[in-house]
Amino acid sequence: MGSVDAKDCKEEPTMAVCGHGEEDATPAAEEQRTDLSLSEVGLIEGGRLEVAWEVECTDGTSETVWWGGCVQRAACGTLEVQYDPDHGFEEETRKVAFCSRSELRDLVLDESLPWRLPGAGDDEEDSEDEATEATADTKKRAREELVLEPGTLVKARLDGSGRSFSASIEQVNEDGTLDLACDGSLVQGVPADLVEAVALESNVADALDRGGEGDHINGTNAFFDAFTAALTSGPTFQRLSAHQKAVASEKVRALRPFFEEELTKIRAERGEGATVTDADIQAMLPRVMARSKED
Repeated sequence: MGSVDAKDCKEEPTMAVCGHGEEDATPAAEEQRTDLSLSEVGLIEGGRLEVAWEVECTDGTSETVWWGGCVQRAACGTLEVQYDPDHGFEEETRKVAFCSRSELRDLVLDESLPWRLPGAGDDEEDSEDEATEATADTKKRAREELVLEPGTLVKARLDGSGRSFSASIEQVNEDGTLDLACDGSLVQGVPADLVEAVALESNVADALDRGGEGDHINGTNAFFDAFTAALTSGPTFQRLSAHQKAVASEKVRALRPFFEEELTKIRAERGEGATVTDADIQAMLPRVMARSKED
């Protein structure tokens, strides 16, 4: 992600989810925290790391940046990160505590921030690209192995527009044509060359087989409502204050363009009117979050 010009940004970077306010931690929260040592998170004194900060600009926009620095120990024994002069800011040292191998707490803001080893993001992007290619190959082979028979999920070109619609095979006729169930209607005598079998991941197929209320999500608005619920129902979100939840919810709403891209991909793979399951939403969450950080 590109650097942010100092003249366009405020002097204080702020966390992506929790906003900017400093809030005193409650005694109960302090008792629940268990800070980890450098060795437990795979670091040494003087070791380098990158921390994700959201830099808020004067025009109201914000940008997430991975700010590099090195970890050191203060005279009092507290751990500190000495941040590099970068992203339009001067060198700065801030006291921290490590919560896990991917999360630390800024002790001044009392807020949690993601962190990683330098270059870890590049490896993740390469792995994600490889995984995407492997998934595409697997789906292609699965489609080739599928047989057009009653019950098979397909996408079919039904109206001459070139668009494909989600359907399932009701019957294979003696002349080779197919009778399809599509959007509650029976479409008879569809030529087989207008029909393509749809390969699903096993967890998505299981979700479709389960049926029942809550598993099937139809329509863009309903899909995004379920998507938002999946992001805001976790324990981390529930621990936020009311203000922090409001800030986080607004950021979730900003993810809508990325979720719409994912929905477009599903329509292309399965046809228009395809049912999106809870399993689909869980699978796309990591991709949507990665895309939002890129932009």
